[in-house]
Amino acid sequence: MKLIAWLRRRAEDVAVGNCSRPFAPLRFAVVSRERPSFPVRRGAGRCAAADAAILDRTFAMACDVNLRPQIEALVAATLERFGRIDVWVNNAGFGMLDSVEQMDMAECRRMFETNLFGAIECMQAVAPVLQRQRSGAIVNISSMAGFISVPYMSAYGATKHALNCMARAARLELAPYGVRVNTVCPGLVATEFGRHC
Repeated sequence: MKLIAWLRRRAEDVAVGNCSRPFAPLRFAVVSRERPSFPVRRGAGRCAAADAAILDRTFAMACDVNLRPQIEALVAATLERFGRIDVWVNNAGFGMLDSVEQMDMAECRRMFETNLFGAIECMQAVAPVLQRQRSGAIVNISSMAGFISVPYMSAYGATKHALNCMARAARLELAPYGVRVNTVCPGLVATEFGRHC
């Protein structure tokens, strides 16, 4: 059985239908780690529900990617439960719609903390595990906005452009250890993401 650590932004999205169910028939174990945009208590309840649904293959734990101790606790708890990590998916992030001229710089910095620095912190926490295993993959969910400038989404695009660059470098650095680093750059996807901008 392979183990996937699935990293999402919103704590209420931990529900099995959103992260674990697609992998169950493939015999993947799924660890869901959230960057809560809502109170962690709310996310923790959803984590428990996800855990109960597929007990043998699911482990859900609330975690904020902006807090390194929580990331390290998640890695440790995952290893304790499953003994290894095969795939780590960095999917935590959010966007903002604003012009370069008028964007809220505090919100822009907060977005960089989550979208870029949170992903880097996660890669730093999981890379030593994958190196010791001499196998595994890190998948960073980025965006086409990291390649194509989009009006009123420049700050979001900048976070994704920087993530793409970091992931390319990490791919070269970790390849000698048998660790793959990939970046997925979807275009417009029909999700609730835009509601949170």
